[in-house]
Order: sequence, then C-alpha cells, then structure tokens
Amino acid sequence: MLYDSSQKLIDQVGFRHGIAFPYRPYRISKQEETKHWQIPLVFSDDFLQIGKYKFVSKEKAKEIVKTLIKSVQDTNGLITFNFSISGFNDIIYIPTLIEYTIGLLKDRNTYVESMTEIINWLEKRRQVSITRQNDDFILVSFENIDRLTLSFFGEKKPVRVTGTEFFRKGDKITLKEIKRNREVIIHTALNEQKDLFSTNGNDFQE
Repeated sequence: MLYDSSQKLIDQVGFRHGIAFPYRPYRISKQEETKHWQIPLVFSDDFLQIGKYKFVSKEKAKEIVKTLIKSVQDTNGLITFNFSISGFNDIIYIPTLIEYTIGLLKDRNTYVESMTEIINWLEKRRQVSITRQNDDFILVSFENIDRLTLSFFGEKKPVRVTGTEFFRKGDKITLKEIKRNREVIIHTALNEQKDLFSTNGNDFQE
C-alpha cells in the first residue's frame, strides 16, 4: 500500500490533529515509520449532509471550501477533497461546487495532482540531502528532480546559486532541473550584504 487517505474528522470538515501535510505514521512498538503514507482527508461531501434529507446551502458549502483553501495556503500545506458518486446523486449543487473549487485553486496558482503523484513527489524529496557549510547550503539529490522549492527564514537570505537554474519569489527559491548526484550550492548572506554581490546570470533578480 502506497498511501491511506481514510482518516478524517468524524462529524465536520477540517484538519485531523491539525495536520495539513502527508506523513508516515510511526509504530512505537517497532520504533520505526510505516512504509505507507497517511494523507489526511480534509473535505468530504458527506459532511454537507445535516439531516436525513437536508444539506447545507450551496453558499455555505462554498464558504467552507474557500476557508479551507485559505488555511492551507497560509501554511503551505496540502488539502484533499472527496466528492463521491452518492454526493452527485444526493446533493444537487455538487457539480457547481466542484467547478467553484477548481476555480479557486486555479486563481491561487495551486499545484493540483492525484494522491499517487503527490506521494511519488514526496518519495523523491526524501532523496534530497542538504548540508550547511558556513554561509552556503549544499544540496544533492539522488534522483533527477524537475523542481524543488525551499523557504528561507531568519536574517540570512539566498543571494546566488551555482549548479542549476532557479527563480525566486520572496523568501522562496525554486531550483529547476536538478540532476542526480550533482551538487547545487545556495549562497546566503545577511540582508544588508546582498548589495555587495555583483549582478550576473547566477544572481537573484528581484
């Protein structure tokens, strides 16, 4: 089994144990992680039913979806949706709600994939090693990776990259076309030192 996404809150939408990211459960008895991933189920259309023949309004359902997506966006997490066949039969506005949800995700430039693809990506990311040497971060991947985004916190920020192409948005840097077993070096400096670096093809452009 590659992943399980059956765990959710019992009677409402939201994040079970406050978790908005896939993880590998830990077996205390064996002192090891399981081999499968747990993907928390955040939204399921059965939560929209509030009585035997009664459902929340379409506008309320849209509000719920919008709030969940914003919460995940603020924390850079993962949100999962389950729209069932029975939901299509029982809830008249489900097609409209799905269209609304997809529209919100597109507006926020969200990465949308199947659960299998998400887990395949996480498995690749586990093959990445990052070590620090003074003001440099040395990254080596044991798999070819199309893109990898890193966030930087604190006073030191990335000022230059060698070893691959990249682009930057705020405090995040996205590395492109990372080759297997090839070093990528991210050079950092204090904010006030950034202007000391010359501008060239390997420098960040604001």
